[in-house]
Amino acid sequence: MTVTFTTIGARLGETALAANAILLQIHYLMAYLLGGFANASSIVVGRSIGSKQFPLFKRALSLSLFWGTLSACLLSLIMLLFDEGIFNFFTTIEEVKNAAVDLGIWMVIYPIAGFWALQLEGIFAGATDAKSVRNSIFFALLAFVIVIIIYGKGISPHELWLSFTVFTLGRTVFLSMYVRKIERSNF
Repeated sequence: MTVTFTTIGARLGETALAANAILLQIHYLMAYLLGGFANASSIVVGRSIGSKQFPLFKRALSLSLFWGTLSACLLSLIMLLFDEGIFNFFTTIEEVKNAAVDLGIWMVIYPIAGFWALQLEGIFAGATDAKSVRNSIFFALLAFVIVIIIYGKGISPHELWLSFTVFTLGRTVFLSMYVRKIERSNF
């Protein structure tokens, strides 16, 4: 997905490519921050499954949801309020900064759209269920490709980020559908 995203972004010109690179770096920073809670959840989920403690599993889910939601909202708020200042850390080129500011709304949306998928990946890692993660990413990738095909060669930077967001939401939605499977097969 990232290769396709970058390839299409490169066709949009140097400024769009540079702005996309900045947003992708911010996306990675956010994903790493949110991934910390996922790592903690994987440990607790593994312990809950190993000891057959369903209440501990539910607690891991609820705490992951709480801290993930809180963190995602805080990250979105930070991007909403301080986007230009943040982009200044990445570039001094006004044209690139302006393009990044124009696309910055997608970094406000990303944490909200993606935090639960990241948390669930930790939960599924703790349950040692890589198959469900793989399947959910495959279906999310299909959704991403469909959006890319719909917009075709005339895709704009915002439409490219929309496709990225559809992929992110797809991961959230499709992986959520497998949570009951963990519960049924382990408790």
